[in-house]
Amino acid sequence: MAGRVFDVISVLIFVLMLLLMGKGFTITRGRISTSGSIKIAIFMTLYALTYAVLFFYQAVVCTVVIR
Repeated sequence: MAGRVFDVISVLIFVLMLLLMGKGFTITRGRISTSGSIKIAIFMTLYALTYAVLFFYQAVVCTVVIR
């Protein structure tokens, strides 16, 4: 279970890094606009919540079905 949690965290960090690189952060400019930061924050929050819901769904429902 702990390994799966670290896998989820690594995926979230990887997606965040891809979004930041897509916006050009530290590649072509040193700052992201306020609206860009808000959009990234909203997207990452929704993505993390969706990932967490699916993670717990898989841990509870799929484990019960298999047993």
